[in-house]
Amino acid sequence: MTDLPPFRSRPRGLLRVLALGLGLALGTGAAAECRLALVLGLDVSSSVDPGEYDLQKYGLATALGSVPVREALLNVTGGYVTLAVFEWSGRYQQKMVLDWTRMDLPAALDMAVLQIARAERSYSRFPTAIGYALAYAAGVLHRAPTCKRRVIDISGDGVNKRALAPPSPIATSRSTG
Repeated sequence: MTDLPPFRSRPRGLLRVLALGLGLALGTGAAAECRLALVLGLDVSSSVDPGEYDLQKYGLATALGSVPVREALLNVTGGYVTLAVFEWSGRYQQKMVLDWTRMDLPAALDMAVLQIARAERSYSRFPTAIGYALAYAAGVLHRAPTCKRRVIDISGDGVNKRALAPPSPIATSRSTG
């Protein structure tokens, strides 16, 4: 495991969200069964400054490399978790950082951490278009392996500035599976 740059603030919220999402993957079932397909979207719109971008990217990499999250991923007897990560900004500005990867072996987890930590920011000059980010995430989720649960988690710090608005909170609180 490589060392990641230090943070100005600890990404506790991200670690909690990841641990909660990964906790949903725990349960019973066949070992080869996918328990959770998790899509994470990182905001790289013009409202995100370099420090905020680093907090998202290195926060995610640090959380995935942390002992509690590693244990939650690697010691699951009820199936595995698969993860995809992308950056998003404007209407057409989305880029995959990590395509669907099974998080069931230490080497796969280490590779994911390094790939996320080494990613270069894909965009920085486009407005916040969270509706398009959600639509892109839905497409990524559509090509995910068959899993009992399918979750999209989008980080963002700005108000939607493009025509396609995100769905209401009531619609987003429902889960599948």
